[in-house]
Amino acid sequence: MKDTHGLVSSATSQYLRADNATPLSCRCSQGISITSEVSFGGAFGAPGNALPVLYQVLAMAEALLASGQTDSLDLGGLPLSPQELDAVRLALGDGEVQANIKALGLTRVRETAVPGLWWITHHNQAGEIIGECIEVTLLPEILSSDQRSLALEIEGLRSRIAGLASHARQRNGQGEKV
Repeated sequence: MKDTHGLVSSATSQYLRADNATPLSCRCSQGISITSEVSFGGAFGAPGNALPVLYQVLAMAEALLASGQTDSLDLGGLPLSPQELDAVRLALGDGEVQANIKALGLTRVRETAVPGLWWITHHNQAGEIIGECIEVTLLPEILSSDQRSLALEIEGLRSRIAGLASHARQRNGQGEKV
């Protein structure tokens, strides 16, 4: 099997079994190794394009670990059926962190069970999904504060603190700083 980076995965066949159960393992930040089996059978049917996507994500995660290289995989640009997309989502699991960003529609950022793998879903103002990707990074850029916004909000905070201090002085009948 060949992924989009041109890497050949000779291990593909060892992970496929007749019952479509795939052993997955990961090591969490506390050094605990977790191994489980995810079945792509039943409602999902054959894994189809889910496996190449998962191998691609695995290669990207290994690059992040080895060199700090971040990457992103646009799921909307891939030929995935809804069932295959669900299989990818199921295989990656749920992590500890979730964030919602409200700006021109809702953006949901969800850490997967593998630290450094983030499932990001962008919605328009009507709530329809307009983009979906997996970001491989320690912290998604969308969750980082930018300098300009920080500078503006610091001034806003300074103003709110001054207003609160003024209100407290008036309540206490004091003309001095609180």
